[in-house]
Amino acid sequence: MVRKELIIILIIVLAATTGILAAQDWNLQKTLAREQAALAQNALDRQTLSFLQMFVSKVLGAQGTVSFDDRLVLENAVRGLNDSAILSAWDDFVNSQTPAAAQAGVKNLLELLVQKIAA
Repeated sequence: MVRKELIIILIIVLAATTGILAAQDWNLQKTLAREQAALAQNALDRQTLSFLQMFVSKVLGAQGTVSFDDRLVLENAVRGLNDSAILSAWDDFVNSQTPAAAQAGVKNLLELLVQKIAA
């Protein structure tokens, strides 16, 4: 009789412990998913900032025409961001036909890059 009651109490304790551990696991999984998303966003922000620094250095800081190698590096970097809005702004800048259009393209691209990093 005592043995049967002890087994029932043990089953209840084990069930409660299992429930508590399952709830903790669920909370940890949610926290992990949030942290992984934040980490991915942080990596994208670093990549965007790196492109922004490269753009300022190689394009805005250029003395004359930007070299083919620098344009290639910038093109690969902007494509590596995998962001259609940034790529579109980049294409608008690269394909501009007049100095005024190029200046507007630079302004739009820089504003978009800063927005992406600040968001």
